[in-house]
Amino acid sequence: MKEFNPFKILLFLGCCFGILALVSSVVPETGFRIIDGLTLKFPTLNSVFAEAPDKTDISTITAIAEEIEVEDDLALEEDTIAAQPNYVKAGAVALDTAIHLLTFIEYNPNDKSALDKFFKALSSVGNTTEAMRILHYGDSQIEGDRITGYLRSKLQYRFGGRGQGFISIMPVAPSIGITNSWSENWDRYNTFNVKDTRVAHSNYGPEAGFCRFMNYWSEEDSIHEEQSAWLKLKTEKRGGSNLMAYNKIKMFYAGAETKTAFE
Repeated sequence: MKEFNPFKILLFLGCCFGILALVSSVVPETGFRIIDGLTLKFPTLNSVFAEAPDKTDISTITAIAEEIEVEDDLALEEDTIAAQPNYVKAGAVALDTAIHLLTFIEYNPNDKSALDKFFKALSSVGNTTEAMRILHYGDSQIEGDRITGYLRSKLQYRFGGRGQGFISIMPVAPSIGITNSWSENWDRYNTFNVKDTRVAHSNYGPEAGFCRFMNYWSEEDSIHEEQSAWLKLKTEKRGGSNLMAYNKIKMFYAGAETKTAFE
């Protein structure tokens, strides 16, 4: 086996860095134009050893965000605040009109009425006893209840409602407000990315996945024994008071060949 001399390795690396430094010293910042539409660029020494830029002062932005948050909470809890004579309203923050914190909803330019029914339903929540349920589809940014937790909290404070909403027995990612635990015989079957080959049907539900505590029977199985499983849901304080203030749980299940008993 060939042995490598550490000095030769160090010398080789030094030569490589020297060549790169030489190229960086002669290459213009705009690069070399090879052909129309194709330019070869290389980092210059100034860009490599330049001092780190000063940090941007965002104190004004955070102050505005805190002011908006305070005003929102005041509006939502107006009745409660009125009953507290010692309550002191936070001082106003001078708003910089050049700073915009709100990200507007992007509509289809050909149909800006896409969410009209949603906003109409929200405005009528106080006039009916029927529950309004919102289903939020998205990517990994809503896993762990990151975006949905904030939206649900704001909507519940303004329009009412309690609890976590629809959750999976075996969630893909742990939630902010609910901690799930389950017995070892539970298993999850997914259809996103790749469809689970153990499942012959396509009834995966709104989460593109479902859970079972009994394996699928094969033709070779002759005895179908009765099986049991357990599931625990624990609310976390970090989820907020509205999330913890529920007293009913509804379980959605299907495919039971015989009567299912709950304890």
